[in-house]
Amino acid sequence: MAFTTDQNDKTLYLEWAGDFVVAPNGGIMLAQGWDQVRQRIIRRLLTNPEFQLADGTQVPAGYIFNPDYGEGFRRLVGEPASEDLQNRVIARVNSAVLIDQSVDASNPPLISFFQTPRGELYVSIIVSLKTQQQGTIVLSVNPG
Repeated sequence: MAFTTDQNDKTLYLEWAGDFVVAPNGGIMLAQGWDQVRQRIIRRLLTNPEFQLADGTQVPAGYIFNPDYGEGFRRLVGEPASEDLQNRVIARVNSAVLIDQSVDASNPPLISFFQTPRGELYVSIIVSLKTQQQGTIVLSVNPG
């Protein structure tokens, strides 16, 4: 089953920490289907909401016009791999995934962790869409 989007829904194909993808005709490619959903989820996970440091310093939000947007996943980078860290990751992933309009909210994401021999912790997220399609996102939780 193919994933379709509203014809008016134009999302540029732009990977996190990357650049626009150029289409064969020389224009900027539009994201469609799973790529469009995946991009939204990754942005939601990695964007920092406004927060306060332990010393009281206020850190501005990644999206200045919506200070509550984002799960601040990158703030977890470098923390030791622990059950507490995994629980916080699970909570943030569920929050970022289940809010998406294309995700089947009755089927929560399947979240698993794996660690490399060097100590790097990764999270794998399998997302079920309303179209019955599934997609996978893999992100580093800590650099080891």
